[in-house]
Amino acid sequence: MVTDSTEGLQAKKIDLSLDHFSFVSATGRSFDAGNGKVKASLHDLSFKENEAGALDWKGSINTLSADDFLMDSVEKKEQE
Repeated sequence: MVTDSTEGLQAKKIDLSLDHFSFVSATGRSFDAGNGKVKASLHDLSFKENEAGALDWKGSINTLSADDFLMDSVEKKEQE
């Protein structure tokens, strides 16, 4: 169950599964998961904007698993 209130966004439980994904950071570092898979179960999550405008969050990761990743999956962005 997800709720949105003056206290921010809250979720009792979120199960997620990611596979075949890629990520590029703000500094240009990239990660390609290839056939890699990540599964997680998150509980009692809450998100709320603080006085500075940044997002505060809290919760717990109950399970986290990763399969089929290669060490050479991490690379730097090619120079253009």
